[in-house]
Order: sequence, then C-alpha cells, then structure tokens
Amino acid sequence: MSDERNGRWRVGDAFDQFGDREWERLDLDVASRVSFALHRRWLARHEVRGRVLEIGAGAGRFTVELVRSGCRVVVADISTVQLDLNHQHVAEADALDGIEGWAQADICDLPRAWRSGFDAVVAYGGVLSYVFDDADTAASQCLQALRAGGVFVGSVMSLAGNARLHIDSILELARDGRLGAVDELLRTGDQRAVAATGVGRFQHFTLDRLCAVIESAGGSLREASASNWLTADGSPVVVAAESDDCWDWLLDAEEAICRAPGTIEGGSDMLFAAGR
Repeated sequence: MSDERNGRWRVGDAFDQFGDREWERLDLDVASRVSFALHRRWLARHEVRGRVLEIGAGAGRFTVELVRSGCRVVVADISTVQLDLNHQHVAEADALDGIEGWAQADICDLPRAWRSGFDAVVAYGGVLSYVFDDADTAASQCLQALRAGGVFVGSVMSLAGNARLHIDSILELARDGRLGAVDELLRTGDQRAVAATGVGRFQHFTLDRLCAVIESAGGSLREASASNWLTADGSPVVVAAESDDCWDWLLDAEEAICRAPGTIEGGSDMLFAAGR
C-alpha cells in the first residue's frame, strides 16, 4: 500500500477514535448549528436529489437529511466505526428505507461499479481536505460517479477563514520560534507544516486551489460559498438570536453574505458545487 493510501487509512483510524463526537460536533454551539443549517441549504440550493453517493458520511447527520428530502443514499466512509454509527443514527431517525447500503471506501479509489451511477455526490466534512495532494484524484473519482447532469457538492476547510479564527494559535507558534513552519502553513495551507495530527490534520484551501483541483479532475466549479462568515465567533448576541424571531432572518443574511465574492474564503469552510 502506498504511503499516501496508508495516510488516508490512518485518517480512518483517527475517526474511529473520534467516534460519536462526529455526530455531536454540528450541535456543539450556535456557530455549529448555523453551519449545519447552511450546509442543508446548500443541498437544497443545488437540487441534490435522486440517487446520492455520500462519501465521508461520518455518523449520519447529513445522511438523515438526505433521506428526509427524498434521496436514495449509498453511504460510504473510510472509518468502520463511523459507518456503524451512521447505521445506528439513521435507524433511530427511522430513515433506513432511504438507504441502499453502507460501504467502507477510500475517496481516491471508489469502486468502478459506482461510475456514472449517481445523480449527486455529497462530500461534506472537508473530505477533500484530508487527502492533501491527492485532492484532484479524489475529485475525479467523485465526478466520474455522476450521471450526465449530476452535481458534486462538498466542503473544504478554508485557509483565510481558519487563519482569522485561529490567529491566537498561529501567533503562539510564531512566538515559540516556529516562524518557518507558520509561514509554510499560511503559504500552502498544509497543516503538516506545524505537525498537526489525527482528525485535526488537513489541507486548507484557497478558492484558486479549489478551482484548480476541480478543473484538474475534469470538472467545472459551478458555485462556491463560505460557511459561517457572520456568526463564526458565536457572540452572545448571535446566541440570543437563536431563540427569538430573527433566527431565520439571520440565516438568510448569513447565507447571502457567504456567497459574496469578498467573503467566500473567509468562513471556516468553503462549500462548493461542481459538475462535469
């Protein structure tokens, strides 16, 4: 097995250890709940329907949403623990009828039988960010799984947005005499530069890099958006908004601002939709 593939299976091991926190992370705080809402809206905006391959599906938060919207879903993940949790949570949500099956799969090496088999491929949770230099291979595999006219929807971790959100940690590394590593991180977006490990080690993207990956894979980027530009800091005012009458308005405003050219790279994640 190549070093690259060994690395991807180690990501699987890390998510085995992460366990049900993968289900819980989208409900940890108000910023997480805004992110969940924006990701759901992105699925609706790009008319994800029909037969769907959900790759890197994790514990099933979006699997349940896909089934509830009427999709027929093939669930895939590199982590067997996450697949077991997915089955558990889908069953608890009474959504089993919408599932065609569960499969352990590497996004860079999907089964040939899946080619041209899906109306949509969903890769949320930054799946492309975890494969580093193999992102174009992963994107190509996802695009090849689409039927004519299908859509590839996903998310990647944003370099600019995460630098803004985690400037304290970046400055701490700089003060610790690791300016070279910090410079490499900010130049390349590669967290391996600062020796990050486990589920916290991934490739941050710029919009240019995302476009290049999709184009190298033989596709075209239809649209990109930030996730959590207005609400990422979870301020007390935003927390209060969740329980009053302006919550839907806030989500509408966040969604519109996240699609503006000046903010696309400024959230914690970038959402994207692509096709062949």
